[in-house]
Amino acid sequence: MVNLLIQQNLKRLTMIRLFKKVIETLLLVFLCGGCHEHGSINSDDLPGIYASHYDGEYSKGEDTLLVSAVNDDTYAIERRSSFQRIRDEIMQPVQTNIVHWTTVYNEADKALHEQRQGIILYASDTALIWGNHSYHKIK
Repeated sequence: MVNLLIQQNLKRLTMIRLFKKVIETLLLVFLCGGCHEHGSINSDDLPGIYASHYDGEYSKGEDTLLVSAVNDDTYAIERRSSFQRIRDEIMQPVQTNIVHWTTVYNEADKALHEQRQGIILYASDTALIWGNHSYHKIK
């Protein structure tokens, strides 16, 4: 009986997680579509602070991107990350990381391109999108 209840709860949790991923994916598609079709970003609006938060089954964390202009189309980005792994439902100690990128803004695709690692951050007027992470402009 207990095993049946556990299985039912696991199925319910799996469905909830799947639903959250579908919503996140739809939101990402909507945001990416907006930044490509509308082109509402002006390169002068790129500098600022962008934040992202994620909360998953095995970890949770926050990323901050500090974007500053170097010259007309070159931008320095500092990515500050902190996260906590979850093991056996116990939060592990916070881990932090700081990475520096130099990017070039391409007006045609409204994106910041980092050449060494092949990172592409798509820009909209309120966010930067990198893969499945959306960083919202907070300042």
